[in-house]
Amino acid sequence: MRHLLTIAIIFIGLFATGQGIINMPDNNGVPTRFVTCSGSFNDDGQNGDYGNNINGYAVFCPGIQTDRMQLNFIQMIIQTGDVLTIYDGDSTAAPQLGTFTNTTTAPGMFQASAGNPTGCLTVTFTSNGSGTGAGWRAGISCFDPCQAISTTILTTPAPDADGIVRICQGDTVNFDGSATFSVDGTGATYEWDLGNGGGLNAGAIQSETYTTSGIYLIDFVVTDATGCSDRESRDVVVHVSTDPDFTGTAAVDNTICYGESTDINGNVTPIEFAITPSPPITGRTFLPDDNGTTSYQTCVSVDLFPPGATMTNASDLIDIFLNMEHSYLGDLDISVTAPNGATVSLHTYGSGGGGTFLGVPIDIDTDLNPGTGFDYVFTESATQTWAQAQAGVTTLPAGDYLPVDPYSTFVGTPLNGQWCINITDNLSSDNGYIFYWGT
Repeated sequence: MRHLLTIAIIFIGLFATGQGIINMPDNNGVPTRFVTCSGSFNDDGQNGDYGNNINGYAVFCPGIQTDRMQLNFIQMIIQTGDVLTIYDGDSTAAPQLGTFTNTTTAPGMFQASAGNPTGCLTVTFTSNGSGTGAGWRAGISCFDPCQAISTTILTTPAPDADGIVRICQGDTVNFDGSATFSVDGTGATYEWDLGNGGGLNAGAIQSETYTTSGIYLIDFVVTDATGCSDRESRDVVVHVSTDPDFTGTAAVDNTICYGESTDINGNVTPIEFAITPSPPITGRTFLPDDNGTTSYQTCVSVDLFPPGATMTNASDLIDIFLNMEHSYLGDLDISVTAPNGATVSLHTYGSGGGGTFLGVPIDIDTDLNPGTGFDYVFTESATQTWAQAQAGVTTLPAGDYLPVDPYSTFVGTPLNGQWCINITDNLSSDNGYIFYWGT
C-alpha cells in the first residue's frame, strides 16, 4: 500500500528549540514552555540591562521524558525589589529551589530532582519600576539519570523481512520479551501494550488473539526499580488481514441440470490497511518578538508506520497546514524538518510580506492576548507562495499556498521519527500565535 504521511501535532503553549539564546519572555506571568537541552537562558535585556516592570514566566523541559533539566547560572546581577525564583517542576506550584534579589553572586547549577516527575525547571522573574541590573546568564543542559535498558523481543509467528507480523483474523500472536540493563535489573517490571485498547498487561510473556482486521501497534515497556524505562518508541507492528471483496464472482451459467457443470469466474479485490491518527488538538503557542536570536521549534515523535517505511514520492505528503495569527508577515521564517534532517521552507525571511497580517492579530505590542488564527494550507497544487500572494492585501486570506521548497526534498526520509516546525521572528515589534499545525 502507499502510506500517506499524516501527523497531528498538539500545541499547549510549547516551544522547543535547538542550541541558541532564549531570553526571558515578558509574558504577563503566563507560562511559556521551552523544550530544549542546549543553549543559553538570559534576561530579557539581551546585550543590555533587563527592563523595568517585567513579569516573566519560563518553563524548561527535556525532550526525553526521563531526562532532567539543568540550568547553570554563571552571572546574576539583580537589583533590590527585583526577584528571580527557580522551581523544581513545570509550574510555580512546584517546590522552590532558590529565590534571588539584590545580588551580584551567580548561584551556579540547579537540577531537576529525582522526585520531580516532569524533569522540568520553572523560572519566574519580576522587576519593579525603578532600577535595573545586568541580569543573568545561564547555560541550558539535560542529564540522563537512567541506566541503559535494551530490550529483546520474540514473536510467534515471526515477523516478515520488513519487521511486520502478518496474520489472519482470529489468529493468535505470542510475545516474549526480555531486557538487559547497564547497571542493575533487580526489581524491574515488564509490561505489554498489545494495541487492543486494554492498556498495559503485566508480564514478560503475553499472547493476544486478534479478531478484527487492522494495524496494531505493540509496545513492550521495561521499567527498572528507579522508574526509568527503555526508550523504544514502537516495538512490534501486527497487520491483521482485511476481508477481501468478492463482488463480481459468479457462475457462467445461472441454471444447470443435475450432472452438468459450469465454470465459476472468481473476482477478488483486496482491501488496503489504513491508520487514522488523532486530529490536531486546539492549543496556542505565543511567538514573541525576538530579533532573530532564537528559532522556536516544536517536534512530534511519529510512530504510526511500519519500521523502515520512508517517503518515496513528493505526492505522499498531501499538505502541511497551520492555524496562526501574526501582525507582520515580513518578520518570519517558517520551515518543517523531517526525521532525517531534510528541511522544507514554508516562508523565508526577506522574501517579502512587510506589514501584511496573518489572521486577525492584536497589533499592539504591549497587548499579549491572542488574536484570531486563519487556516493556511501549504500544498504543491497551489499557485502562489505567501510572499507572492501578499502583494496588495493587508491580511493574507486563509487558503492554499505553495511552499518555498518542493516536498520532493523529503523523499527518502523515514516516516517515523521526529517531525518539527521551526519559526524565527527576525524583527523587533509585532508578535503572534500559532494555534495548531500538522501535515
